[in-house]
Amino acid sequence: MKRLAVVPGSFDPMTVGHEDLIRRAASLFGSCLVLVMNNREKNYALSLSERFELARLVFEGEENIRVASSEGMLYEYLLSLKEKTVLVKGIRNEKDLAYEQNMARFNFEKSGVETVYLDAREGLCTVSSTLIRQMNREERENCPYLSEKAVKYLQNKL
Repeated sequence: MKRLAVVPGSFDPMTVGHEDLIRRAASLFGSCLVLVMNNREKNYALSLSERFELARLVFEGEENIRVASSEGMLYEYLLSLKEKTVLVKGIRNEKDLAYEQNMARFNFEKSGVETVYLDAREGLCTVSSTLIRQMNREERENCPYLSEKAVKYLQNKL
């Protein structure tokens, strides 16, 4: 049965790790929705609209990937979708897994949508948006962790 893969996240900024996960989800499930969200517990370098625009630019021309944004709860957005969906989350380490398992249980209880985990590929396990923001503040080179499209966009924003 074909399902829409929903990959939610804050994507502040969108990293090569995020891009890899999203493209793998689109390949596995046929299509993918990148859902750019706000987490009230996080402070962002980019606004929700800037993060949405960055995601849209990164996946421009990839017909099986679309981008949306939401400020509400993930389960509420999932309930609004008409397609059969599956959540896809990337796992870099045990800490990610423990956190994502709790979120998966909550989202399933509220929406009935299952979560599938994809391991981060070798070489991408240490990539995080937090690391990129820290490197950016210290004016260090961060290009290996960002696609060319993301670098161009961020040069104009940060």
